[in-house]
Amino acid sequence: MNPRAAYTIDARLHWIDTDILIASRGARLVQSSDAGATWRQLTTLPCGTSGVLSRSRIARRLMRSGVYHVVPGLHNELVVMAFGQVFVVSTVDGQLLAAPTPIHGSRPLALAKSAGNLYYGEYHGNSQRGPMRVFRSHDGGRNWEVVWTFAGIRHIHTVLANEDEIWVTTGDLDEECGIWVTRDEFRTMDRIVGGEQRYRAVQLLFDQGSVFYGTDAPNSPNYICRLDRRSGVVERVQTVEGPVFYGCIAGDCMYFSTVCEPTDIGRNREAGVWQRGLHDSNWVRVLSFQKDIWPMRLCQYGQVVFPAGSMSNALLWLSPMATEHDQNSLAFRFADLRRKSIDC
Repeated sequence: MNPRAAYTIDARLHWIDTDILIASRGARLVQSSDAGATWRQLTTLPCGTSGVLSRSRIARRLMRSGVYHVVPGLHNELVVMAFGQVFVVSTVDGQLLAAPTPIHGSRPLALAKSAGNLYYGEYHGNSQRGPMRVFRSHDGGRNWEVVWTFAGIRHIHTVLANEDEIWVTTGDLDEECGIWVTRDEFRTMDRIVGGEQRYRAVQLLFDQGSVFYGTDAPNSPNYICRLDRRSGVVERVQTVEGPVFYGCIAGDCMYFSTVCEPTDIGRNREAGVWQRGLHDSNWVRVLSFQKDIWPMRLCQYGQVVFPAGSMSNALLWLSPMATEHDQNSLAFRFADLRRKSIDC
């Protein structure tokens, strides 16, 4: 049984910076300045019919519509990926500050920020294995340019920033799987590991000397893995119940969440949240969310998404999707999760 949530809101949380939270309800963006105690509407994105239909939870799932990512842009601005477009929104009055630009691909799995630049990777079915590109914006999301092109992969899973490095994960077949890094803003790119399903990753988490990730292998067992940055050796450190898409660092712990997929390996009906202390070696499942009754392929896999930003206070925020608490956001006290970890 899960610990009791400290807060529950009827919205999907996308960004957090201590007490500042940005969430969405369909095409509406809402903001809290007091760690989620109270909320005000920031703006409604101009999305036409899609925006109207997105008022329905099940319609958002069927159409894969809504807000995908929110990160701070330039001064008093938010960059919002939603409804197939990139919006630049004022945090003062909610007004659009530039004409929306189209997203290349469908829904990028991450939007990264590094040294004032924004990055995302192209993501769509790509059955023909055409070129897949990494895009960068120098001007707070108003304009985008191609900075790297991959050949011979299905798609880019994520682009992630870690200090002065940019990391990229790719998939899906064995030879297409890889974990890559650039240390010179995409003038060069090194593949750290790749060529097998055990290197099929989405989210990466970093600590001193190591990179942690969960495997995204729908037709074989999945693991949380540790990549030693000095040697390049990958170690499986924890078996988990399903593929891993999302993770975060919150307080003094790392978290990964597993996904319910209609795979040939088992029929997992729970999306789990796994926790590891930054100074511990063990991973423990501290939360689980039961898949709801709607079919996975039509209405999305059961999953748990974490907001971007910095959760430096006493709460872990997360947003279940296609499970119990669908498209709400819940906050759990770190102390309760640690207690659950000890009980386990």
